[in-house]
Amino acid sequence: MAKKLTGYTAMIYNEAGEELAESKIWGHNPEDNSIELSEVPGLEEEIIYDLLIPMAPMPYICKGKIQIRNGIKHMRLFKVKDSDNRKEPRFSVNVAAEIEFLIYDNQSYPTHHPVEVYLKNLSKNGLCFRAVKNTLSVGDSISMRLALNEKSNKLLTALVVHRKDVDDYVSEYGCRLMKKGKV
Repeated sequence: MAKKLTGYTAMIYNEAGEELAESKIWGHNPEDNSIELSEVPGLEEEIIYDLLIPMAPMPYICKGKIQIRNGIKHMRLFKVKDSDNRKEPRFSVNVAAEIEFLIYDNQSYPTHHPVEVYLKNLSKNGLCFRAVKNTLSVGDSISMRLALNEKSNKLLTALVVHRKDVDDYVSEYGCRLMKKGKV
């Protein structure tokens, strides 16, 4: 793995997709593909967990197993098959985010004020969020910032592919994440 994961936030889930813990990554050992976690009570050795690390331009998703080395909790990471499959696991994240740019013809246009949204879930290739009704239309491209920590505070670029009205005031938007330069 070429990614440097130190400093990011790791979100740890069980097989049912329930978030069990959130931890800052204190260290990353690429030789054995493991990360050192801050204190995360309740995670057991020998159980395989799902791991989501929100990072731009695409989140890093893998599986991991807890190991204790010299009294420090590490998680050994396992590769997840790369695919562009809508059935990829979706992880509930329940975080606020801000849309800072709208993108048309590969040009970014800043919003006058960041549009606050509520991110519901995130997958390897997409995300779902709620915002004020009719804020966006299907086909709009956006740049969104997740402020989980200083490392995760990078812009994600997404294309709105689905919109559903939840009630008179709120719409839910399904987006496909885009790699840099592929708007």
